[in-house]
Amino acid sequence: MPGSYKLSLRCGLNRLGAFKALKVAAVFYPGSFFRSTEAKWIIQHWNSVVLIKHTGICPPLFCTCTSPSHFSSNSTHEMHHDATITDPLTLPEIRIHIGQFLDTRDILACILVCHAWAKDFSGFLWSTITFDKAIQEKLTKDNFQRHESHIRKLTLLDHGSFLDDAWAGAYCNNVSYLAIFPDLTALSTRRRLLLLQSMEAFHLAENTDTETAEPTLHPSSQDEEQDPTAVKLMRLVEQQYHLRGLSENCAAVSRICSNDFAKRLCRHPNRLVHLHLSKWNITVPELNMLILNSPHLEGLRFKGLVLLTPGSTQDSTEESSSSSTSDSITAPRHLLQFRQIRRLDLQTFHTSTPLLEIDCPEAVSIQLSGYDMPEYFSPGSQRQQHSSRAHYGHIWNCPKSRTLLYTGQAKVIEGPELKDTLTSILQSAHQLSKIVLACTLDIGSGVMSRILNDHSSTLTSLHFSYSTGLTSSQILKVLTTCRNLVEFKGSEDYLVGQQLLLDPQPWVCTHLERLRVRFGLSTLLAGAGYPGVQLDYAFGASDQGDYAGVLLSNVEMMHQEIQALYGQLSRLTQLTVLDLSGTGSMDRITRGIPWTLAAGLDQLSTLTNLETLHVTDWEREMGSMEAEWMVRHWPRLDNLYNLRDQDLAPWRKFLRLFKEAKQSLVQEI
Repeated sequence: MPGSYKLSLRCGLNRLGAFKALKVAAVFYPGSFFRSTEAKWIIQHWNSVVLIKHTGICPPLFCTCTSPSHFSSNSTHEMHHDATITDPLTLPEIRIHIGQFLDTRDILACILVCHAWAKDFSGFLWSTITFDKAIQEKLTKDNFQRHESHIRKLTLLDHGSFLDDAWAGAYCNNVSYLAIFPDLTALSTRRRLLLLQSMEAFHLAENTDTETAEPTLHPSSQDEEQDPTAVKLMRLVEQQYHLRGLSENCAAVSRICSNDFAKRLCRHPNRLVHLHLSKWNITVPELNMLILNSPHLEGLRFKGLVLLTPGSTQDSTEESSSSSTSDSITAPRHLLQFRQIRRLDLQTFHTSTPLLEIDCPEAVSIQLSGYDMPEYFSPGSQRQQHSSRAHYGHIWNCPKSRTLLYTGQAKVIEGPELKDTLTSILQSAHQLSKIVLACTLDIGSGVMSRILNDHSSTLTSLHFSYSTGLTSSQILKVLTTCRNLVEFKGSEDYLVGQQLLLDPQPWVCTHLERLRVRFGLSTLLAGAGYPGVQLDYAFGASDQGDYAGVLLSNVEMMHQEIQALYGQLSRLTQLTVLDLSGTGSMDRITRGIPWTLAAGLDQLSTLTNLETLHVTDWEREMGSMEAEWMVRHWPRLDNLYNLRDQDLAPWRKFLRLFKEAKQSLVQEI
């Protein structure tokens, strides 16, 4: 069992008593861990130890502690007096082991020490190789094969030349990470544009007749001709004994090569730990075979996965979109088994399999992007004709998941399919600490209720960037129920000030460090016609810009809401980032609160850790007194932002005052 251990009884040396056949023990740490008691234990339990070497940094304690006086005269242990003191860096094995952890600069420094060191360390300059057109002009095949055994990370940007010209020799078998990313710059302009368009336009539901459209999305025939490039790539993969990571994007150049390589990799037993695949069209059984043949696989990332129904063709796919709902209900349910996967990342995931169960019993992180449902589950199809169906999305099983990230596409997501899928994940997971829904998604009450009811006690990070569909009370409930929250980024919806008066219970997220939420005073929101906020004394739509009139008419209401927010913020003593303007495009509604002493800014003197503050619409109210107060009470504040492009003059003036206040404070100190 080779490795580095502290040979100390306090560190568990007595657990290694089974190593009775140990021949050599090397000590490479200060002698404070290695005393006479350790020496006695080693002689008594490791009968075959004949040599112990150490750095010479500490005294040769083992030599002095292994004299016969430590044992009785009838002891059966053989005494060995040939222990030596050796500098470990004189051993080539030690130098080679250390070289694996050095960067290029340190390796070059070691090469200059002496000829022996140069011989050991020069090979590490070949540990990372990017094979492209440029390296072929500077490197010969013979020179490459002479050092190929040192390659640990190999990136192929020109895999055609690398494979066709047989650059890899018999000793190119120690690669631990292999990346196959075709260099598009080597192609013609027209071909490159077509490939880039095909990589972006990878949507199953959007059929097109242009020459950049993707091929028909159905499994290829078993009698399809084998691709020679895929065969050579598979041989290169099979040749690597220590391959742990693989990234490939063969589809950028050849769809046939990608499909053939995918089928071969699914059938090949391997010891991969990380796998990053692009533009794969495979069936559920084939993907299950890949997982089964990769028992050590922990991280799986698909960028462009088309999951197909076994035996489907173009005609059957078109017929399925127009078939009756009863046929789809009676269709067989497919089980996708990500058995040992701990990190699953599905980018641009398309499927023609509606009844799909995804089993991820060991997954701790799930990332989804561009998650598309079958076409016949889209709005306006069978779902509207047969609204009695209970579940439209896929069923997930991920009990150990701690992170859920969904980043959607630019289009607004409608229909219950995605919401049902997210609800299934939220219902299955029991330990979610981070949830990110950063997309143009109407979250709705169902998903939000599941988050608040099932995960409020474990959540530390919650992001709703660019999402909608949350009520003011739901946003406030996050702050009053999620005790362990460290970061909260709200949706495009407003946290209305009046809600703080209706629900005055204290915010319990006292560990919160980063708060970004769109806050609006109720009088201003109602005066601007914001939906959901109605006040008897609010102005009509024609008076949207008359903020002065609103302030004069409702100053008491605004004062109460501002004081309520100041009181809640003062409890969040760990805050480093505070932004009450939210995310997304700016509208005409005034956001946030006035950061002035007259409004009650002095209540926030407890926020001593504040580093970043976003100010919106209240710049004219802020002067030298506010600048001096912020400098003295928020000593870490370095980042001040104004999110509007208008009224720059008052903002520039305040920034100048803030800078002068900081300089004067430094001079006083």
